[in-house]
Amino acid sequence: MMPEKEIYGLKHASGEIDILETVNLGVPCKACPGGREDTVLGTLHFGKPPQGNVRKGKEIHAHGAHFDQPFHLILNLAFGGGLAESRGFGGIATDDFPKR
Repeated sequence: MMPEKEIYGLKHASGEIDILETVNLGVPCKACPGGREDTVLGTLHFGKPPQGNVRKGKEIHAHGAHFDQPFHLILNLAFGGGLAESRGFGGIATDDFPKR
């Protein structure tokens, strides 16, 4: 995901969210579990243009998970729940509902 406008600078300076990335999935790989590339990544890029940007993410081995079929994207807008209650104000402000 990339921002609509590069307000904070070019490329990663304005941020990028890589939800799921794979590279050469399934090709022979001596260092990979099972002998085939199965690495899946999710990464946030921010702060400065490339070479000086900050990257925070996670890399895991999928161990046989198949990402070779059609997928769909779910955009979830959630209010409340355990995450909101465990941070900040301890919940959400309900005085401005309903939202549109």
